[in-house]
Amino acid sequence: MYKKEVYWPRVIKIPKQEGKLNEEEKLQHEIEQYIHKVKPFEKQEMLYSVYLNNINYAKTIRQKQLLFSIIKAMNLIDRKHFVLPQMKDVCYNDIALPLCAGQTISQPTTVARMILLFEHEFSKQSLNKAKCEINSVLEVGTGSGWNIALIACIFDHLQKQKAKQNDRQKSKAGSKSFTSVEIIKEIAELAKSNIARIQKKLSKSKKQKQIAGALRKIKIINADAFDKNTSVWASNYDRIMFTAGIHNKQIEAKAKEMAKRLLNDGGIAICPHTYGPLKIWIKHNNKLFEETTADEYMFVPLVKV
Repeated sequence: MYKKEVYWPRVIKIPKQEGKLNEEEKLQHEIEQYIHKVKPFEKQEMLYSVYLNNINYAKTIRQKQLLFSIIKAMNLIDRKHFVLPQMKDVCYNDIALPLCAGQTISQPTTVARMILLFEHEFSKQSLNKAKCEINSVLEVGTGSGWNIALIACIFDHLQKQKAKQNDRQKSKAGSKSFTSVEIIKEIAELAKSNIARIQKKLSKSKKQKQIAGALRKIKIINADAFDKNTSVWASNYDRIMFTAGIHNKQIEAKAKEMAKRLLNDGGIAICPHTYGPLKIWIKHNNKLFEETTADEYMFVPLVKV
């Protein structure tokens, strides 16, 4: 059922670029060169699939830079540490894989698409100007822990690295926080174990200690996200991501209320259907504005136990 498949030729050739390139073309070529150096080859294939399936959604330089950060994070935070032992042989396939309790670890291409929507370009320019910087993220549905680990790596470690390369001062926005709430205890414990294991592994390397530091900023809570007595309702966030699908109007209303109450002004929430487009909400002047993607996806439903 989970037969290993090869999606790309066994030799991925990056075409030579001739003549002068504009900034976007240079960045795309840099991404391709980075992927070309990734090992093992199965991981390179996965990252190439993520790149090809998302590059057309990255319309702006900022979005292309974020896509590059996502690809780097997927290389650094290895998916093999977040799948079940019996799925190790197919961990780099660009498909969703089963976890326990009827849950899944999402397809890498879909994970990248959702994180990319943190920098969604809205049709109204005033909403794009209103977008706030990303210092705090709430994930609803922890799953394997891979998604929140990627988010921490991107918006803490890689952001700091980029600022250092650009010789910028430390961000004045304050410290970063990454919170994930999971209703199923077995899944929450699995995610904690996965993150602790990779954090310990990364801590042993001088070069990767900073990534381990980013992962230490992750807080996983076993609770019902829609319960207003849950500690997640005591804070506000710059971005919220629902990793399971809404499947009726009651659940959608709860998700929408959560986004309106908990987002900072200029904050964005991403919410999928069990089948259909992804919803993108932005909070501006205490109002929630909505757009949807043209592309459609399948997700396990948000559950209540």
